[in-house]
Amino acid sequence: MRLALAYAGGFGAMIVQHPEDPSLAGSGCATAGELATRMGLPGIPPVAEAIMIARDIRLAELTGGRLHFGHVSTGEGVALIRQAKARAECHV
Repeated sequence: MRLALAYAGGFGAMIVQHPEDPSLAGSGCATAGELATRMGLPGIPPVAEAIMIARDIRLAELTGGRLHFGHVSTGEGVALIRQAKARAECHV
């Protein structure tokens, strides 16, 4: 991701990313919680999203690359993005 952000930044391009750590998401198909349980869906822990968002925000700040997160589904993910937008050096 670091190389992708740096390379795309040279062209003024933006990286669009679905934030989800595959090692934590496993075979889940919905954010873990009451609704996923009631629907019988295998859950993905919310931290799987937050970890990727935090990592990629740091890499965007490091490289100056532009980044867009698609499909953000957790409050923690939204909070991380809001904090990054409040900092001038991040283009999230």
